[in-house]
Amino acid sequence: AMLFYNANFVQKSRLDPLLCGMGVWDARGTEGTYFFYSTAPADLKGDFRGMTFELRREGDVLRGEIPGPYRAGQADTIREPFELIPKSDGAADLRVQGQTNSLKNGRWSDWIKLRFTLGTFGSRVDVVTRVLFRNHADGRTTLYVSPLNFDPASPLYAISHPKTYATELAEHVGGGCFHTRGMPYDTQALSDGVISDEDFRAQWSTLMDEDEQMLAHELSRFDAGMLFSYFEGPDIIQHMFWRGIDAEHPLHKPDDAIAQCYQRCDAILGRARAAMGTEGTVVVLSDHGFAPFRRAVHINAILRDAGYLAIKGGASQSGELFESVDWGKTRAYAVGFNAVYLNRAGREAQGVVAASDTAEMTSRIAALLEGFVDPDTRERAIKMAYAASASAENASVSPDLIVGYARGYRASWETALGAVPSKTVEPNTRKWSGDHCIDPDEVPGIFLSSDAKLDAKTLIDVTGAIGHHMR
Repeated sequence: AMLFYNANFVQKSRLDPLLCGMGVWDARGTEGTYFFYSTAPADLKGDFRGMTFELRREGDVLRGEIPGPYRAGQADTIREPFELIPKSDGAADLRVQGQTNSLKNGRWSDWIKLRFTLGTFGSRVDVVTRVLFRNHADGRTTLYVSPLNFDPASPLYAISHPKTYATELAEHVGGGCFHTRGMPYDTQALSDGVISDEDFRAQWSTLMDEDEQMLAHELSRFDAGMLFSYFEGPDIIQHMFWRGIDAEHPLHKPDDAIAQCYQRCDAILGRARAAMGTEGTVVVLSDHGFAPFRRAVHINAILRDAGYLAIKGGASQSGELFESVDWGKTRAYAVGFNAVYLNRAGREAQGVVAASDTAEMTSRIAALLEGFVDPDTRERAIKMAYAASASAENASVSPDLIVGYARGYRASWETALGAVPSKTVEPNTRKWSGDHCIDPDEVPGIFLSSDAKLDAKTLIDVTGAIGHHMR
């Protein structure tokens, strides 16, 4: 059995049963679009990555609409009306689609099931979500609606193999439901300030409960073969709360979230080993470690300052997706977290770098990046720039350099989206404060085995080592 395997929507699989994990989007076709409602219009102003709406007061009732799913190229017009009715004890009732859900102030709701009808032929889309209602001391009322997950009891697409496996798992999880979104944690909402650290940790605890309950179900019937269960909780808690253990981070405030996460994972491992008894081998595997993310590096700004990237009209900045880049004068660019590409003739649509010049230019840009010094800290921001190699079928999309950042540094979000800011490095002031997209030597993973004869020195060795051990 494979729980939360790194796959999206499956039709056929040799892995049976299998539950898909990372790669499964929400019901709106995104990694996770949240909805935030408030009675105060000022709450709705800002750079939000979710959708914000006013809670309309009509007498003693607050009203709003939940956006439903939509298909790319079609109008985003499906809305489901709801009523929020505050109660004298500070709680509230949420009425939607004929059901009444009791909400406690500042507490996550249970899973709420909704049904939407999509398209001309009326495709039924069953979703689940959890909401967070809050009465504020200043008189405001807010409602947070988490991204819409496909209902595991009746998913629109196959999120497991066989398709009925997701439904089976739901029957063995408390509440009869579980998260199906591949990246289920509401990190954007935390970064945007619409949920608090405490709200996020409460969500984390609930999702960890669901993960462990599914593992316990499979362990109860496991007698041979391989059982794989992925827990995203340790990864996400370190992304969001590294600032709690890093005194040098701009948002540092002491916090024990990471320590509590490891204690919980240790307890889960103990219960799993007890369920296995003396039979079988238990492996704990992580493909990477973690490091602080204090400083954000704008790779495209470094390339601009060195003359490798040009902006139209001689400007110094460009928006996302290379909005104002002058490709006729640009020889290299960065997009994603670790990739630098040459603007190759014959590969890029407006490429200018001849094949005969690529080796020398790659070497020169690698030296430029490895020698770059943060103008504020006077530290090297990049430990190593690795020349990339690719098979023939991947050469058209492979980067020419892989950037290995030094500890404390990482690519900026602007770099990932192909923007060119004015500065080359800036402080990371987001709650996303830990990361692993840096030089691999700085963030080694772990391979722990209950059988000393089973070992793997690198990630590439893992599959072969486990396969050999099982034979």
